[in-house]
Amino acid sequence: MNTPANTLLLRLPQVRQLKPNCWQALCPAHDDKKPSLSIQQNPDNGLLIHCHAGCGAVEVLEAIGLQLKDLYPAEKQINYDRVNSRQKAYQLDPYLALHGAVTEMIALSIIAEDMVAGRAPDTVRLSLAQTRLNNVLRLVGDPVVKRRIK
Repeated sequence: MNTPANTLLLRLPQVRQLKPNCWQALCPAHDDKKPSLSIQQNPDNGLLIHCHAGCGAVEVLEAIGLQLKDLYPAEKQINYDRVNSRQKAYQLDPYLALHGAVTEMIALSIIAEDMVAGRAPDTVRLSLAQTRLNNVLRLVGDPVVKRRIK
């Protein structure tokens, strides 16, 4: 059966299953020496991926010739063939938006831990997290963000 997990895992180097529906592999988007890419399969067979070195999901997938839509079963994907180009910009995949928000919230919590411990925050990563969270909010239609962006 060709599931998103099979498609992804077959293209990744040094895949190791940690527990059912949970794997670790070398990240193909950077020169990884120690597995930093975590992969988790949801009950709906969709996948969450996270590079602990900071690579974005798009970067990881592009490095192995896949797209974000490949993380989800066909029945969960938006059929862009039936959507005209003007509508494409406004389509929202709630799974991708949630995945992106969770990833950035994890990054923010790590930065906060560093600050509490007295370490200088990674301001570049902090700014990136802020930008990505604002993009997610814009996609889901947060009126506060819409007012700030205009």
